[in-house]
Amino acid sequence: MRRDPAKLRFAVAPAYSVEEAVKVMEALRPNLIVARLADEPVLREQMASNPAIGEIPLITMTAKNDDPAVLIEEIRAALRSHPQD
Repeated sequence: MRRDPAKLRFAVAPAYSVEEAVKVMEALRPNLIVARLADEPVLREQMASNPAIGEIPLITMTAKNDDPAVLIEEIRAALRSHPQD
């Protein structure tokens, strides 16, 4: 059974470009970011140059976590290892 991450008590704020993602990150200060593999290098560069968003955990979508159950477990593990104040 495939699970939809948006239905598992995760608030989701989609962004359709790295620039939009950075704006969303600055405004919302999310607990975690899930990014496409193609966007990861530029997104990490933006995060490294912006202290306001630089410490947010980032999960990159790959063939390994294409299965929603695997992705959800990665999200939960990242959230457990980076508790919020």
